[in-house]
Amino acid sequence: MMLWGRINESHSVALARAGWPLAVVFLAVLASSLAVVQVTHHARQLFSLSEQLEQQTRTLEEDWERLLLERGTWASQERIERVARQQLQMKTPPPDQIQVIGNG
Repeated sequence: MMLWGRINESHSVALARAGWPLAVVFLAVLASSLAVVQVTHHARQLFSLSEQLEQQTRTLEEDWERLLLERGTWASQERIERVARQQLQMKTPPPDQIQVIGNG
């Protein structure tokens, strides 16, 4: 039993001497793991924001295409003539009232 006590004492002394470097390594590993968690969380937030912005971009592109189509519809020659005839009661003048103006 005496031998076992000496082994335990010498082992305790060795652990005490090695305690500071182990504590430093432990703290470094802990800090590193916390940094990994933080960086991973930040990366997920940025990815989520990126996905939201891409969805918003798709929505705006769809709206833009719809507005271009609508503008084309409102500006079509047939519509302009129809509105001129129906709402403004305009009509094409007879040929004898049409004058062609040239460049020279």
